[in-house]
Amino acid sequence: FFLLCNNAFSVFPSMAMFHEQPTIATIFGNLVFAPIMETALMIALLEFLVRVRLSKLASIGLSALLWGFFHGTLAPMRFAGSIWSFFVFGYSYFLWSRRDRKSGFWAASLSHIIVNMLPTLVVFLEYYVFQNKL
Repeated sequence: FFLLCNNAFSVFPSMAMFHEQPTIATIFGNLVFAPIMETALMIALLEFLVRVRLSKLASIGLSALLWGFFHGTLAPMRFAGSIWSFFVFGYSYFLWSRRDRKSGFWAASLSHIIVNMLPTLVVFLEYYVFQNKL
């Protein structure tokens, strides 16, 4: 349900961002580079907010709003989906970091990668299969 709700807000705006042929670099960026870098930045923000005495839940909520704003500047329809996604990523981080921080990082990163897979796949299929560019 989470993937369907989020991707309803992100598939079409993501498609609009590819004005030209999606390349291996853009696919790598969407599925590896961006999720890992954004997760690292999100974790740094979450840890900072908790250190300044915000609760974990408030930290997750504020972080999710900020990430929603950042993603919404690229495509306004991505705002709501990004808030929900980053709320789940932040919650996953805190939940799995009880075990160890590395597990928390990977729980959030892999969730992010999975969320980015559907729009990236749709863009790839739309360009290469439906437009017969293969």
